[in-house]
Amino acid sequence: MSAARQRGARAGAGRAADEVAVVGAFPARGSVVMGGALLIGPFSWPWSLVLTLLALCAAWATAGGLWTLGARRAAVGADASAPAVDAHGFERLRWQVLGLTLLVARLAFAWRFRDAWAGAPWQLLDIRDGGWDPQAGIVAGWAWALWRLRVSPRGWRLPLGAGLLVGTALWFAGALAQLADPDGRPLAPLAVTTPDGRAQTLPPSDGRPTVVNLWASWCGPCRREMPVLEDARRRHPQLRVLLVNQGETPEVVRDFLRRGGLAPDAVWLDERGLLGAQWGRALPTTLFVDARGQVRATHVGALSAASLAQRLQALGVAPPAP
Repeated sequence: MSAARQRGARAGAGRAADEVAVVGAFPARGSVVMGGALLIGPFSWPWSLVLTLLALCAAWATAGGLWTLGARRAAVGADASAPAVDAHGFERLRWQVLGLTLLVARLAFAWRFRDAWAGAPWQLLDIRDGGWDPQAGIVAGWAWALWRLRVSPRGWRLPLGAGLLVGTALWFAGALAQLADPDGRPLAPLAVTTPDGRAQTLPPSDGRPTVVNLWASWCGPCRREMPVLEDARRRHPQLRVLLVNQGETPEVVRDFLRRGGLAPDAVWLDERGLLGAQWGRALPTTLFVDARGQVRATHVGALSAASLAQRLQALGVAPPAP
């Protein structure tokens, strides 16, 4: 990355509230599928979020479209004494089902990893970590819809039921597609350097599960999640955590580590951004690598302690003893 681009990238630190930052050295045109995200121009969309949004939009549109069609047909054949169609009531029920689905999905995730929120429960309100339990949310949405439809007009049953079926089917189909490659993708060896300039090779594995975090000093979300990763490295001796800087010089990285009081032993430098070019241009991106050197999952955006615990559990890393 040129010096001018580095200055421009560091100027973007004011965008620290953003969930991800896009590395300027990578091409920004067109749609690209990399790692766990869909990249469209300068925007990065994690597949889990894309899948959830598609399922919700499909359910919403199906329910609304079928209800509108049924209401029009009923209006054509209705006489003057027929009761008016309760459009606001149906819309209210749609919002209730949607809101309850999302709320229960978030709360179920929070309960599963409640130990991670013990020190800062207000962080539960920050949904940018992508922590959800979709199955719990789907069950809650169906249960509430079925309960309400018992006492609702008969004309609501088909559109709402069809919407829920479409959304649920789409979500499960996408989830199964994401599991189609159970062996993951290999993390190929990569030449890197340490902050003091020593050459190293990023190995696929040393026999331990590994978390590889792609970051830069100008990236606000990267800085926000660093304490979470450092805490995981301290609490899980059976886990290796590597922080691979993307596109910055050793001088910039050393200055950042010194100002932040961070240990350099887990920090490596990928000055040409090759790892980011392979796995996605959004920062931060975190790769979860099993003991065989296979990338089993990726996460785009800042990790919370709870979302990291969820990923580590899927990787087979047991929680530390209390």
